[in-house]
Amino acid sequence: MISSLAARVLAVPGSGHPVRVGIDGRSAAGKTTLADALAEELRELTGRQVIRAELDHFMKMVEDRNAYPYDSPESYYLDAWDYPAIRSGLLEPLGPGGHRRYVTAAGEAERRAPDDAILLADGVFLQRPELDAHWDLRIY
Repeated sequence: MISSLAARVLAVPGSGHPVRVGIDGRSAAGKTTLADALAEELRELTGRQVIRAELDHFMKMVEDRNAYPYDSPESYYLDAWDYPAIRSGLLEPLGPGGHRRYVTAAGEAERRAPDDAILLADGVFLQRPELDAHWDLRIY
């Protein structure tokens, strides 16, 4: 399965910016394990830089999640992740017209990606409206 997924990632047409792959699924489904295995396979198959991002590193601090009761479904879906930071720090810089300076976690130093890099990002709710348009390939 990993080889098939790697072939699919490598088949995404080049469009002058890094390929952004979102690995989505429910909590504890194995997204990070899958993304790590896929990254390893891609690194063996290609000389392209593979960027790994776990979007849980963009979660808001508990004290900053105050729009809804902390243990409510609304808090988890609507208020747990910093979606503007995910877009502005990771997805937009690696997208069309982006400057290629990105972060894979809130507060970390910027790095620069080559135009042919591959981003493998895993997390929950990656197909929600704030993020969906920024993926070149989605794996659920």
